[in-house]
Amino acid sequence: MQDLLDKDDNMFENCGPSVSIRLQWPGYRAWTKQIPTMDFKSPKGPITRAKLAKTSHAAMLHNLCVSAEKVKERMEMEADRRWKVGARHIRVEDLILVSLHHISKGGWQPQLRLRTPLSEIQLRRLQPPAPHSVA
Repeated sequence: MQDLLDKDDNMFENCGPSVSIRLQWPGYRAWTKQIPTMDFKSPKGPITRAKLAKTSHAAMLHNLCVSAEKVKERMEMEADRRWKVGARHIRVEDLILVSLHHISKGGWQPQLRLRTPLSEIQLRRLQPPAPHSVA
C-alpha cells in the first residue's frame, strides 16, 4: 500500500455503516462483500483510503482463492480455463489490487491484475499436486 495516493484521506464521511465490494472474475459468478465504512480505532472515524484498499483486497482474495477451493465452486462451462483459481492455478499471491471504482451508491468494484505471468501460472497445472500432510 506504500504507493497508494492520498492513502490517509477519509473515504466515507456522512455515509451508511457499510459499502459493497463487487468482484467479477472470468468464469465465476459475481460475488459481493459488505465492508464497514468506519474505523473503530481511537479516534473513531471514517476508514481511510489505505484501510479501504487493505480491507477490500483481503476480502476479495479470501473469497476468490480460499472460498472457491473450499466449496469447489465450478467455473461456468464455456469459461476460459486460464482464469481458474486454486492451488495449481491462480493464487492469492498472483494478484495485485490496482484500483477501486465507485460504480453505484455504496458500491465499489476492484480492478485486479496478475503479478505472475499467465504463462507461468499455466505451468502449475503440469506439476503433480502437493502431498497432503497427515497430522
